[in-house]
Amino acid sequence: MIRIYGRDNCSFCNKAKAFAKMKDMHFEYDDDPETLKWAVEHSGMKTVPIIYFDHEEWDTGMNLIGGFDDFVDWYIDRKENSL
Repeated sequence: MIRIYGRDNCSFCNKAKAFAKMKDMHFEYDDDPETLKWAVEHSGMKTVPIIYFDHEEWDTGMNLIGGFDDFVDWYIDRKENSL
């Protein structure tokens, strides 16, 4: 599952949500200030969105993808590696 942490009126947060929908990814969006504070502290990132990949089957916990551009690159890498 993809977890997107963002803020209201954030164009890159909206792009990340739209990209996830377009690619039929299961995702959750969270703009709660308290969980965003956790995401900022945990990731070290200073901008939003902050995007994580959580794969319960692998039991790896939450893995930081990064921001929107990182998200697109991550998706492309996954598709290329699955060929």
